[in-house]
Amino acid sequence: MELNEEEIRHLERVAMEKEVVWLVEEEVPRALKEMSAAVEKCVALLHSSKRLVSFGSARSRLSGFLQLDGWDVLEAEVTVVMAKSSYKGQLASKSALSQMHNAHNYMKRALELLDDFPEFSARVRDFQISHLARELKAISGCIVQAKQELVLPTSTAFPKNLLAKNMVFTPQLPPHLSININVLDSRVVLTAYLIHTSSSRPLHRGTIGPSIIGNSFKVDGRWVEVMDQHETTLTIPYLDRAFELLHEAYQAAAELQTKITALEPN
Repeated sequence: MELNEEEIRHLERVAMEKEVVWLVEEEVPRALKEMSAAVEKCVALLHSSKRLVSFGSARSRLSGFLQLDGWDVLEAEVTVVMAKSSYKGQLASKSALSQMHNAHNYMKRALELLDDFPEFSARVRDFQISHLARELKAISGCIVQAKQELVLPTSTAFPKNLLAKNMVFTPQLPPHLSININVLDSRVVLTAYLIHTSSSRPLHRGTIGPSIIGNSFKVDGRWVEVMDQHETTLTIPYLDRAFELLHEAYQAAAELQTKITALEPN
């Protein structure tokens, strides 16, 4: 027996309602549980993991150690051997890796949103899928922001970091030396620059390329020439694992978002 248009539309509505119920009662709780587990582990890692990391660049021109506690650098010793200049010092006071701290805060917010989600799911029985999608988008946004904090350069990245020294050492760094520590591509990067500052414009303005030595850059109204540079990249196991967990949480959110989008009304 051939169905008329109204009967077909009715069957489609019934099928759609069943899919929504399946999504809300089965898929959403499963995905939220998976996301919550990954985010909670990530928060714990970034908050309380401890690590002593020794480092040394080529020919030991940049060497020392970092004592990490979560996102805090509790202790550090750095030895820098530059062209016609050398320095050895210790961290004068605790310093924070702001990108790790920021990522932790985004994850804490994601957890708050996830904790609110079960109550919201019980109210979705009226099939307002668009509300569900908005809530999930907010969680995904927090996860994406956290990932970006651990991967992308900060607003004080090169060349601004030539003058923006984010760690205080004792004895005090000489004015021609800059040491910075940052997180990039889920690694801790320690960089030392031998610099010369001037108020006058150089003959050739520098550009960021394979080598910055010998180039000049305008920073905060002054021209800064990079005379020498040494850098070392540190792999921190708990930071690596935190990034993996962030990716797991994001994947779970993305898969759920795809299923929700398929059921959203046109």
